[in-house]
Amino acid sequence: MSIRDTLDCLRDFNKSITRFGDGEFELIMSNSIPFQKYDDLLSSRLKEILKYDKSDLDILICIPFCDVESDFGKQFWLRNFEKLSPYFSSDLLYGNASISRLPAFFECSVDNFKELWDKRDVVFVTSTSGRMDMNHELFDNISTYSIIDIPAINAFDEYDFILEECLKQCSTSLFLLACGPTATILAFDLTKLGYHALDIGHLSNSYDQYLGKIFSPEKLPLVIKNQREN
Repeated sequence: MSIRDTLDCLRDFNKSITRFGDGEFELIMSNSIPFQKYDDLLSSRLKEILKYDKSDLDILICIPFCDVESDFGKQFWLRNFEKLSPYFSSDLLYGNASISRLPAFFECSVDNFKELWDKRDVVFVTSTSGRMDMNHELFDNISTYSIIDIPAINAFDEYDFILEECLKQCSTSLFLLACGPTATILAFDLTKLGYHALDIGHLSNSYDQYLGKIFSPEKLPLVIKNQREN
């Protein structure tokens, strides 16, 4: 799907979204990434989600699409597609993972995104010491919000606790997830349990990139403020 078609699908059908990027694929291939060490269970869950028959689940699985001439294609797909292709199905329609990245703001307006959480009660699942900005202008139209604070690094180590905290929230809340590969799994599990969850990743940072405020989300520190006390 195009970025615009992906966004329209989320809006028109009230779907959840989970996203796969190079980090999730590295973990599937048994490699650690800067903010999440490799974990057997994490890797197997990611594989499970990619291979899941999604016809009976109200969630859109998104993967990166690009021309093979792009940097991502040259540096990743051309090198790894043979390893990853068994996890894809030609019978399934995938959303576009770039919905949370810079190209999205050249195809869609800010208001298009804000429609997804307009006047909703929102639960942010993210690290208050990480890159996510809950007070960003993108979210100035939500009704109320609360935060489930998680580690900025190796969040999957606390997955059971994070899921337990989510299940304490109101079932009508919208979950906005920005917690790396943990979000990919959490969006899937919450949807299976009847919740509405959007894995938005670097969305607010990507909008700042679009506005010229930052060079790229990846250039921001993994931990921006002091880690919360345990």
